[in-house]
Amino acid sequence: IDLREIFYYLFKGKKIISFLGILGLILGGFFSLNQKNIWQGKMQIVLDSKSSNNSFLSKLPGIDTSFFTSKGDNQLKTEVEILQSPFVLTDIFLFIKEEKNWEENQRFNSWKSNLKVKLLPGTSVLEIAYKDTDKELIIPVLSKISSTYQKYSTSKKNREIQLALEFYQNQI
Repeated sequence: IDLREIFYYLFKGKKIISFLGILGLILGGFFSLNQKNIWQGKMQIVLDSKSSNNSFLSKLPGIDTSFFTSKGDNQLKTEVEILQSPFVLTDIFLFIKEEKNWEENQRFNSWKSNLKVKLLPGTSVLEIAYKDTDKELIIPVLSKISSTYQKYSTSKKNREIQLALEFYQNQI
């Protein structure tokens, strides 16, 4: 490779290279100044990592619950998927839609790209990050997500208790 030849062509085209560099710098500066600020908030939720062995079925004599129980990691992944589902997040989406006065054509899936939900490796801790251009909306949204998860979590426990009561009443 002859480096002198490469330097010769670069030196010969120095005006074009300089022009393109300055043009790129000006356009980059213009676009960066016109960008909206994007704010992000994070929170962590500790998921109920108790296995299904603590359920009412496992306490019944003579019933094999190994068919019904899921192993710890799969159970946590299932919880994460449920928490990301429209079943849980629709109320939050409607709250944001109302706050931002969005039109009817705004879709749940396009909004959901602003929400990142991940399970921290080796733990039962769920990390939730929400990005938005409206700084004042981040904390209320994260609070609503937290309260929605708490409602979901307690309704799941209440349903399990209700099933246990029905089972025991049928047994009596």
